[in-house]
Amino acid sequence: MATDNNRGPRPAHVLDPEDILQQWKGLLSRSLKRIDLHQVANLVKENREIAMKFRGKDAATIINAIDKLLKGGQLPDETQKRALNLMRRLAGASRQVPKSYLVGIFTRCKVEKTIFANGGFADVRKGRLKGKDVAIKTIRTSLQDEIEGRIILIHEAFCKECVVWMNMSHPNIHQLTAVIIKPDAREFSMVSEMMKNGNILIYTKRNKANRIRLVVDIARGLEYLHKSGVIHGDLKGPNILINNETPPQACIADFGLSAIAPRWCSRHFGYMAPELLSGVQASKEADMYAFGIVVYEVITGTRPFGDHRLEELPVLTLQGSRPPAPEDPGAAGFCQGTWEFAERCWDENPGQRPAARQAVEHFERAAKTSTVVDPGPTVSVREPIYPSVGNSSRNFTRLFGPPSRSNTGRFQQTAYATRVLVNNRAVPVPTLQAKREPNPLLRMYHHLISPRSAPRLEPSPQGGN
Repeated sequence: MATDNNRGPRPAHVLDPEDILQQWKGLLSRSLKRIDLHQVANLVKENREIAMKFRGKDAATIINAIDKLLKGGQLPDETQKRALNLMRRLAGASRQVPKSYLVGIFTRCKVEKTIFANGGFADVRKGRLKGKDVAIKTIRTSLQDEIEGRIILIHEAFCKECVVWMNMSHPNIHQLTAVIIKPDAREFSMVSEMMKNGNILIYTKRNKANRIRLVVDIARGLEYLHKSGVIHGDLKGPNILINNETPPQACIADFGLSAIAPRWCSRHFGYMAPELLSGVQASKEADMYAFGIVVYEVITGTRPFGDHRLEELPVLTLQGSRPPAPEDPGAAGFCQGTWEFAERCWDENPGQRPAARQAVEHFERAAKTSTVVDPGPTVSVREPIYPSVGNSSRNFTRLFGPPSRSNTGRFQQTAYATRVLVNNRAVPVPTLQAKREPNPLLRMYHHLISPRSAPRLEPSPQGGN
């Protein structure tokens, strides 16, 4: 048995760092036919923490070797999962991705200057790569990110999530094609196939489609992610694209990107499960909550709580409000049992929500009997619990600073206000119609978005707003 002067006896299968590195170099230079699978299993299981200590070129050697092994398709399932996990962690820690992911300096990638789509944290441009139309999503960073050190965290998260996305392969998962990282490590882009049909919400408005069949596609893609140990974290209609196949299929995109984006702009409050508003990490159960919202949106063609302002959505969710039931679910496009299934996805208790496998089974059965291709009549949305009248700028300024004119800034302020509400509440959030008095923070939030009923707020003793 080998020994370690500091820690005493060391198991024979645990090697010195230099021995580990030499083994990885050997795997990288060796042909796949000569790979010792037992050696690989030992490296990714017993010696993974030693591998995590490498940086720079040595880390790149290990990352590229694992990439080669994963592409070879010879690893047993358990070894493959361990290898992918090690590569993801090491890619983040060393802030680099496998060489095969990168658009090479001799590969021309034409990128249009015009932005054709954007979100809270990224801009999307059209481009051409190897003769194919592609979409290039560039993470938006700023000088402030660099000054405050956030750009390093963005770089780490970007590398980790690109590794996961590149290794996902399923008909209902939007495939990542390549990665672009500028030499100064200040601009990060993901390249994927251009989906000319757009997202599922745009597609179903412009085309006749069997919406239940598209929901089956979403459920299958989500099941694949969850089986692979991947949490989407930001499932919503705009993140579900329609591919270029015949017939077109729904593909889930942008999974894992919530880890890259700031918390305040990566998610839309209308799709967020109640527990996420309390700061709980994303989970499979939270994905299923969002799936239920997507089902409602796709089948009815109506945005849940579309008549409410963004600021109202967190409170509505915390109060237990959910999308309203149509007077006639069948006429609205819900076949038998489908509305009830969507309601189960919205259960307050995450443990009571169905799993993705159950969603696949339910909607596959529904698709066999459903012939609905057009959206049903518009489903009326509940009247806002809080009046959406007047100008709330005065209250916003006094409580949380001047209201932002940008969508991103609005998200940030609303997220902050919601976090204050949730993390400091003394009692469970009650409905405003309840007889008991709501806690002060809930009333403060109510006043924030209901300016006519807002009380007079005195300036802070420190002189702030």
